[in-house]
Amino acid sequence: MKKMFSPDTKQRWQRLLFSFLGACFLWWYVYENLMSVKVFTDVPVYVRNIPPGKTITGLQKEIGRLNQVITLTLKGRKRDLERIQNDQIEVAIDASDKGPIWNEKITFDNLRCFNPDVSLQKSILTIDHPPLQIQISGMTSRDVPLSILRPSGSFPKAYSLVDIWPKRLYQHVEGAEDSLSILRSKQLSISFDLNRISKQELDHASEDVPNGGEFFYKIPDNWKQVLLPPPFPQEPVKLDDADANHLMLFVLKPAILPIPQPLLVSISHLPVPQENISIALQPNSMLKNKDQIYWKSPVFVQDVSAEFLSVIAPHLQMNVYIGQKDNITIAIEAANIHRAERKYIEVIMQKNPELFKDAEQAAKNQLGIHFWKQLKNMTFLNEKKRTLKFEASMQDDKILIEEEVIS
Repeated sequence: MKKMFSPDTKQRWQRLLFSFLGACFLWWYVYENLMSVKVFTDVPVYVRNIPPGKTITGLQKEIGRLNQVITLTLKGRKRDLERIQNDQIEVAIDASDKGPIWNEKITFDNLRCFNPDVSLQKSILTIDHPPLQIQISGMTSRDVPLSILRPSGSFPKAYSLVDIWPKRLYQHVEGAEDSLSILRSKQLSISFDLNRISKQELDHASEDVPNGGEFFYKIPDNWKQVLLPPPFPQEPVKLDDADANHLMLFVLKPAILPIPQPLLVSISHLPVPQENISIALQPNSMLKNKDQIYWKSPVFVQDVSAEFLSVIAPHLQMNVYIGQKDNITIAIEAANIHRAERKYIEVIMQKNPELFKDAEQAAKNQLGIHFWKQLKNMTFLNEKKRTLKFEASMQDDKILIEEEVIS
């Protein structure tokens, strides 16, 4: 037992203990002072104290951040660098007392770290970064035209898109003078995707609309955003034109609709009037009333709304055109079209007073366009729901009109 605690043994244990403590200290010292390099990408850059009436190209005014991000290369203590996450650092630049354009040098004064366990001044030796040029220019604003494009995608089968309104808005844009000048050569536009609208939504919006009827689907507010071109922030901004409140889709519940009355048959002589020519009465397809001939066989229409048909039907007639060498052309056309247009606008606006109360004249203009589109698209069908075509021939002074049979 005495040998175990002899002076030599004590000295040997003391030397071992001191060596161990020295090794621990050396390890700690090396670890604490071990240098490393770490690269931080997509570091945000903020700018403050911008002179009144000025802005910086590519600045997101609301949050004071540049669209441009920067890559930083930091050299310092490895332990501390490993503690810093990429989203824990940012650059904050003071624009006071700066010229119109300068190259910013990032130092400890404008580099911020949000990790409370790390002190940049104590942990970081050097900061390297690519050139960062900042340019101050005058702030200006402009109302930029914004085109509403025809929507992409498609509705469920039971519905079809007729139109969208309004077709043109204005977006108020503020920014640097050179940034706004870019908008002069670029057309702003926005388009909506019909695939985002479910059948359930359309069913709900049209629960009181019969087949063949038209209704209006209001564009949801969270769709009303536009992406400005670079150097503006690449994040959608809300439409600020008051008319954006009226953004809506004209939707049709397609149906084949019957024309409710026989069609007057009228002769038009081209190029020379011939008063002795008349229509040969065909009992199976025509009737006569007070010296007027009417086509009584059922005629149907498609690609128009019931509201449109109710207005245009009283104005429809079958026009027979006689050209040179007794060439005969037959067309179902509308008379007094402008009167029908005014009536259609009146019917739709009375049916939807809340939709158009703040933009009455603009709505009238668009409904007029809508009327003429339906007039152009209207297709006539026979009783078998096939395209209606006619055959005509001249026998003596009588015009024989028959429906063309399509095999």
